[in-house]
Amino acid sequence: MNEQLEQLEAAVERLAERLASAQKQRQKREEDRSAWFEERKELKARCDAAFARIDTIVAQLQDIRVDS
Repeated sequence: MNEQLEQLEAAVERLAERLASAQKQRQKREEDRSAWFEERKELKARCDAAFARIDTIVAQLQDIRVDS
């Protein structure tokens, strides 16, 4: 009976370790995902700023062309 109890305790301990590992992996994925979204947001802001500069340059070139 004691042997079965020890085996059960060992199995429960292994399951607890697996659960802790799975929780750490999930937390890491969530952190990675959050970082990816933050990088994406920053990249979008940079792209939007670049497109705005391009639009300004195009408008200036069109003004020069009209004036010529």
